Amino acid sequence: MNESEIILDFPGGEAQRLDKFLSQQLTDYSRSRLQRWIKEGRVQIDGQSAQKPGQMLEIPCRILLKIPPVSSPELEPEDIPLDIVFENGDLMVVNKPAGMVVHPSPGHPTHTLVQAALAHAPEIEGVGGDKTYLALLDRQPPSPTGRVEVEIGRDPSHRQKMAVVPRGHGRPAVSEYKTIENFKRHTYAEVHPVTGRQHQIRLHMAFLGCPVAADTLYGYKEPSVPLDRHFLHAARIKFRLPGAERRSEFEAGLPPDLEQVLKILRGER
Repeated sequence: MNESEIILDFPGGEAQRLDKFLSQQLTDYSRSRLQRWIKEGRVQIDGQSAQKPGQMLEIPCRILLKIPPVSSPELEPEDIPLDIVFENGDLMVVNKPAGMVVHPSPGHPTHTLVQAALAHAPEIEGVGGDKTYLALLDRQPPSPTGRVEVEIGRDPSHRQKMAVVPRGHGRPAVSEYKTIENFKRHTYAEVHPVTGRQHQIRLHMAFLGCPVAADTLYGYKEPSVPLDRHFLHAARIKFRLPGAERRSEFEAGLPPDLEQVLKILRGER
């Protein structure tokens, strides 16, 4: 796995130790771990390597932290049931349950899709493809169809969130969407992520002013529909099977709790 990057902005004002500032902003990591990363040269201040954990921050500056990839020992197979849509000797297509993290990270070292897949088929090679998502949006997007193209980076004020950032300060992210059905206060849409950034669809829809329904992180704090998770479903994936000339398409039906929300909305018309 590749290393990831976190960008934080120190606002200036009262002087503060570098390691203390990082530990206050990045609560998922211990102060000792952050100190070790500083000593390893993984922290830059305005493009220059940090000198030491106790370096004082005084004037406004931008801090870049390069988080090392999760080490291979954490990729231990785990016997977790999987909803397998398709499988052969080369790959498998899995309908990932809501809430399951795809791969290990510092905050989620176990019980991930990768570890479950390794337990089911240790010899299999992962193959990606074009995915289409179904989403229920609060309100309506600015047009029935459209394309969002902005850069995404870590939200400096909220460790668990991503944010739209100025050009040159994040990673390019592109999503395309198409309206399927309109309701009084919601829109049922198909969304295709051209790129694959963390929280991309959720952030892009919120950026348009129509966040994913029941997404309390990027949308409204009180869900507008009776759901305890956001309404976003990976419905279709299309890719070329090894040795095949044409691409194959696989579908996963809408889960019952999401289907029930649509029935409620259709009954309100």
